[in-house]
Amino acid sequence: MVITQEYKRICNSCGKVWHSLKSREDSLRSTTSFYNCSQAIIGGMQMGSGATSSGSTGLGTQGTQAGRNAQAADSELASLKKCPHCGSSNYKEEINSFER
Repeated sequence: MVITQEYKRICNSCGKVWHSLKSREDSLRSTTSFYNCSQAIIGGMQMGSGATSSGSTGLGTQGTQAGRNAQAADSELASLKKCPHCGSSNYKEEINSFER
């Protein structure tokens, strides 16, 4: 028996109901945290070694890619938290659990 949890969101603007897996949102939050941490580590390593980078952020290729990955995860998470009908971020939320 596997217990799955999901967010049930109800838009306060248009009344649309949508669902999002809690595990998916947790994964996106973890991804964002991981890449943000990676950027900080890479930036610190480059600053400490005196290395120069070709990236505009000063983080080189690895740091730039980590930034894009974190931004993509943030964007997807933000999308899951907006009403798919009207785009509002004003909603009521509850967590539902069910067996699979």
